[in-house]
Amino acid sequence: MNRQQNGNMRQQRRRRSLDPAVLTAIHESAVLGTSAAQIHAQLVDEFGEWVPSVRTVQDIVKEVKVHDSSDRWSLVNSDPGTVGIVLPVLAAVIRRSKGRRFLTTAEARWVVRVRKAAPDLPAIAIYQLARLYMQRQESGHSVADLDSFLAFAPWRGRAFWNSYKEAAEERWIERPILPWTFGQYRDMLHRLGLTDASLDEKPVDFEKLMQPGDELV
Repeated sequence: MNRQQNGNMRQQRRRRSLDPAVLTAIHESAVLGTSAAQIHAQLVDEFGEWVPSVRTVQDIVKEVKVHDSSDRWSLVNSDPGTVGIVLPVLAAVIRRSKGRRFLTTAEARWVVRVRKAAPDLPAIAIYQLARLYMQRQESGHSVADLDSFLAFAPWRGRAFWNSYKEAAEERWIERPILPWTFGQYRDMLHRLGLTDASLDEKPVDFEKLMQPGDELV
């Protein structure tokens, strides 16, 4: 085993030992362009002294970094049919990042894909998923857990969450490594910016979820 492989294994062990809430907070801040030093300071404020070192935070931030050289997105050069999809996400990104980030044309393309797949997700969650897809595509890593998250839509109600959780536990799908899927149902909703007040008892009607022509064979 070479030095790089040893380093990767050490990083994976560190991540597994981290509090899932801490790891989620790092991911959420990193995709919005917050520096590792700023993220570490935020973690200390939120979680106290039991947080990873600045070096560990830097390693995690590097993992979610996307090398995107595309131009800044603008309505001027965009497809008129996608403008209404992109603009709410742009507003959410500007607001959440306090003006540090806007959207690139590459990000906007992924925002359109993700929002069409999950129009009921909050805008900032759409952006975070879009960035994760971009990072995985760039690194050559699997996106199976992202696809499964969108397919099972666990944010739509506790029954959806239970179905998603069962699929992961039975290993019918790739075990989720999304930061939002750590913890419990309410934790996920909170991280996505949703409330569970009207969702707890919402049943899953799988027949309605299936479109014509999608029947199982």
